Amino acid sequence: RNTLPRSTRNASKAYLSTLLAFLVLRGSVFLVRSFLGSEALGYFSTASQVTDTLGLFPTSLALVLFPRLVRQDLGRYRFMLRNLAAVSLLMGVGCGFFELVATPFVRILFGAQFLPSVPILRWLLPGALLLGASTVVQQYVAASGLPRRLLAILVLGLACTVGLGVLLIPVYGAIGAAMALSISYAVIFLLALALAHHMSRSESPKAA
Repeated sequence: RNTLPRSTRNASKAYLSTLLAFLVLRGSVFLVRSFLGSEALGYFSTASQVTDTLGLFPTSLALVLFPRLVRQDLGRYRFMLRNLAAVSLLMGVGCGFFELVATPFVRILFGAQFLPSVPILRWLLPGALLLGASTVVQQYVAASGLPRRLLAILVLGLACTVGLGVLLIPVYGAIGAAMALSISYAVIFLLALALAHHMSRSESPKAA
């Protein structure tokens, strides 16, 4: 009888987490447009399309992980860590690949006029890696029943994106927005991982 309400709460947490993550990215878009105009926004959006494509893998994995984490009472933390290592490795390979081929990739796919998006892409790649890793950690936290702390971390990440963007964009342009986004994702990942580690102490000693 208690399963349905818990499932509903977990689904709501997953939805709100996704919404806040979306707002973190859209906050950067809004700032780039406000400070720099449409041309810079075009370059930033081009770079974002590549990182969005990379993000499809951890997002898809999260859809599989979340139900299992909700059902699994023991060993959730170790299960999450194994998946975190796998996702981080694969995302690292993907990001490293795009780091190497960024210039020809953009030239062939989007045209030479979009080459200014290459340095933006390179600064977004660390954020893509960290976002993919934090997506896995967030599923563990959300499935463990502490939505307010998770949401507070994401709200802090959004505040970092906006605050750092206001500081960095006037100095570094759209690259500054990419820097702010990657730093924000680092904050989100580290705080979510710390929260997950803290919550793992409540698991059975056999699972820890």
